[in-house]
Amino acid sequence: MDSTDLIRLLQIRIVAYAHATEDETNVLEAVKNLVPTSLQGGVQPKTRRLEGHFGNPITVLEFEFSGEDQGNQILENIAKRLGKGEKRALAMAFHRHVGSDGSLYLRFDKQEAFLGRLKLETSDPIHVRIKFALEAKPGQDVVDSLRKTCERVGLLG
Repeated sequence: MDSTDLIRLLQIRIVAYAHATEDETNVLEAVKNLVPTSLQGGVQPKTRRLEGHFGNPITVLEFEFSGEDQGNQILENIAKRLGKGEKRALAMAFHRHVGSDGSLYLRFDKQEAFLGRLKLETSDPIHVRIKFALEAKPGQDVVDSLRKTCERVGLLG
């Protein structure tokens, strides 16, 4: 596969929720562990304050990284930190992680990310949306093209 077979990465959006029982600084550190050290200095979230069902405070931390260079660095960092079992699980259920817009959706355990490990999780996770530049060609399967791109960077096992 040559580089023309790969789909360009446009943007990565990361969202994490810090609940009243969580230290917002720890949630920020968990998110930073998804990002390579070289980009962490520029990791400043956009924050929103919400109120939960029982009046409890919730802080939403949102991060956006635009451009192919930053996006690829983050994607490669995630691939490097994701264990073999997690990569296999992602490969087996890959089609469920691809949205109708062609974006790749991943969810990671906050506590594990805080400890420097990445584990796929669906309960109160760190949400990651990876948006690709999709240019549909006749007969092209978008999910298959995304799969090849993710295999190339080592995200799937």
